[in-house]
Amino acid sequence: MGQQQLLLIILSVLIVAVAIAVGITIYNTWSVKSNKDGLINDLNEISSLAYGYYSRAQIMGGGNGTYVGFDVNVDIKSNANGDVTWVVGGSGKSITFTATSRYGFGTVQTVMDDKGILTNFVFSGEF
Repeated sequence: MGQQQLLLIILSVLIVAVAIAVGITIYNTWSVKSNKDGLINDLNEISSLAYGYYSRAQIMGGGNGTYVGFDVNVDIKSNANGDVTWVVGGSGKSITFTATSRYGFGTVQTVMDDKGILTNFVFSGEF
């Protein structure tokens, strides 16, 4: 083979290697972002259930103005995105949610007040 042909083969191999590396990087970045978005969606779903519980009267299965006693189905707490846990504040008027990635990317934490507003989103890990 001539030198020109060898040079073209080496150049082709390098271009393919760079394309594969870029593809892997893009996929990994997309995977982390997708998992983060999924966890935030799970937090929104569970927080809306928590506020519904907070707002309902105790005789109707609610918290009657407190988050104490709130619980949901295990399928909602743990899914393909990760696991969601929560801790009710001392007065029962606030609740802190923590969503942990199933893939080890990190956690998302937020606090919901007595008006049902999620505040103070804190991201840790690769998020």
